[in-house]
Amino acid sequence: MSQPAGSQPLGNQRSVWKWILLAIVTLGIASYFWTFVTHDELQQYRRQGVGAGLGFIIYFLFAPATFFILPMEIAALYTEDGRPAPFSWAIGLWFLLPLVGNIIWFMSVQGALNDFWGSKGAPAA
Repeated sequence: MSQPAGSQPLGNQRSVWKWILLAIVTLGIASYFWTFVTHDELQQYRRQGVGAGLGFIIYFLFAPATFFILPMEIAALYTEDGRPAPFSWAIGLWFLLPLVGNIIWFMSVQGALNDFWGSKGAPAA
């Protein structure tokens, strides 16, 4: 994680297409790593939230819940920063559309994270 002096630890910007390709090539294993790291970055920055371990367990036991939990945490991240949330929990409904819905969800979620971390000074992906 990037961390400018005197501030909260920042998450990393990630290439959306690289992670989509990694998820496909690894038959979804990369998505577990992405979920773990993303929950960790959010908890490190916000000092609250699900966190890496519990986020991983939730994704492993009942993956659809992650499609709602992460957007809610990202919306809170934006709101706490005084900015309008880029989406609501309802974006999680994209998981109902096989494959394409997952890609749209991921592009929206990682895109919002990239925008947020970039606005705080994290280097581009």
